Amino acid sequence: MFCPSCGTQNDSGANYCVKCGGPLQSGAIGPSGDPAHAFPRSTSDGRPIYAGFWKRVVAYVLDWIVLYVVFVVVTLVLGVIGGPTLGALSEQDLIPGPDFAQPRPWVYALQVAIPWLYYALMESSATQATLGKMALGIKVVGLTGNRISFLRATGRFFGQIVSSMIFFIGYLMAGFTSRKQALHDMMAGCLVVNKRFASGDLSAPSSRRKLSGGRLALIVIVALVIAIGIVSSIAIPAYRDYAVRSKVSDMAAVGNAATRAINDYYAAHQALPDDLAATRFSQSSRHVESVTFDRQSRTVAVTANFSPIEGQRLLYVALSPGEAPRIVWRCASGGIPNRYLPSNCRSVTTRL
Repeated sequence: MFCPSCGTQNDSGANYCVKCGGPLQSGAIGPSGDPAHAFPRSTSDGRPIYAGFWKRVVAYVLDWIVLYVVFVVVTLVLGVIGGPTLGALSEQDLIPGPDFAQPRPWVYALQVAIPWLYYALMESSATQATLGKMALGIKVVGLTGNRISFLRATGRFFGQIVSSMIFFIGYLMAGFTSRKQALHDMMAGCLVVNKRFASGDLSAPSSRRKLSGGRLALIVIVALVIAIGIVSSIAIPAYRDYAVRSKVSDMAAVGNAATRAINDYYAAHQALPDDLAATRFSQSSRHVESVTFDRQSRTVAVTANFSPIEGQRLLYVALSPGEAPRIVWRCASGGIPNRYLPSNCRSVTTRL
């Protein structure tokens, strides 16, 4: 007898396919009294086996609250320990600002690594559940009710990318599939069940539906390629922006040194210098084309010599000097986009 679903040859008296678990005879009755192609949804005493959709939603929300707290703590610690190597953490690394400044590349790496390790390690552990799932009394198991491996848990996690990319329909599938499986559960050969279920509560056909190692490896590879592509499409432009911001910071350091030199000159002569040469200012940077001071407009202009803002200027405008020994300066953009500017120079644009 050949299986009508997969074509595998079976014994003539068999009711279920030895490969896919599908029914071989019309009208066959499964262990729960349902048609043979169906799976039992409750135990013999009426308790539901599979975790409901809304229970999974609440667990998901709880998990991402936990992950956000962990992410903030880890990034703060690394930002402090890393110091000059990683750079101090800014508010844009945690919450994007109004100018949509991009976080540092290493922050993006953490945004992938922390959730992956959290889900994969905990769902393949003895608890078989994340903190959110434990709070709701549910866990992740294989199709036979067994504890899943780290590799399978990894495949399930990255399978969520596919569930998300199709407008989250992959997640919604958990609300109407027979065993409450989301798309990533099906891809990884997993079930999300209530914690007190027994593996014997699963029907015989389901125990035969195993995901082969080759297919699981293929799913993991495809998911990783998709994940790497998505992260690269975000991280590469972010790194480029970070590199530009770093060079603009060098421009700002030159500009600050020039304003200090002018302040010292003003404190000594109670008058603005005709140009920077009069202040004996000599600091420079390989990212700076020129540094000039215009006495009439009271403006220091630091001109960039690198792409994509070559020829644009960072401006320091002196407010009208009074009788005080120092001058108050206002930093402004001379054509440099806000996302590249130091925070004290943003949202102010000046044209000479």
